Amino acid sequence: MLAAVALTVVLPSMFAPAPVMFFGWILVITTTCILLIPWRWHYWFAQRAVPRAIPHLKAIGICSLVLGGLIVADVIRGSVV
Repeated sequence: MLAAVALTVVLPSMFAPAPVMFFGWILVITTTCILLIPWRWHYWFAQRAVPRAIPHLKAIGICSLVLGGLIVADVIRGSVV
């Protein structure tokens, strides 16, 4: 939640604020949902979703690295400009 709020707070100083705003708010909304739903529902969903995601673990990892790298590059470029 802290990272999502930080993304939305530093938004004006970033190079590409629109995509970062979208990603930041998605993180805020999904994190809030996870905090508000009962643990049993989260566990039930995870028991069904994780086995489906395992075959795609390499693609998920690569996408996570690329998106994380883009966010870091955007923060660095926005802080320099």
